[in-house]
This record gives sequence, structure tokens and C-alpha cells, in this order.
Amino acid sequence: MARTFYATSALSSRIVRAVGPRSTDRLVEIGPGQGALTEPLLEAAGHLEVIELDRDLIPGLRVQFLTTPIL
Repeated sequence: MARTFYATSALSSRIVRAVGPRSTDRLVEIGPGQGALTEPLLEAAGHLEVIELDRDLIPGLRVQFLTTPIL
């Protein structure tokens, strides 16, 4: 399994701008990792579901997005 973690918010913001989600969009993020793209996607999209297979990363995502029902 390949892993790529985005360390800068500037890069994450550029990727999200390139995707161009709207508030009416329903998105699925596969492999959110540490959530670098998750937060800006949540801000832009109307609905976001994430799928993370790495069980070691899931607890951190749950804590980071505790008040957001995405997991």
C-alpha cells in the first residue's frame, strides 16, 4: 500500500481548488490518511464520506473530526 501524506496546508488547498467541490456536492475521500485534504474538503463540499483502511490512522481521524459525522 502506497502512502503519501501532505504536510502543507498550501498544497492541500491547491488540490481542493483543483477539484473544485461545491456545497451541493457529495464526495468520497479514499485514504484520508492524517486528514490533510479532509478538512478543506469538508469546508467546500456539502457532504463528505471518508474510507480509511489503515486501522492505525482511524483513531486520529476520529479525534480530529470528533464533531463531524464523516467516519
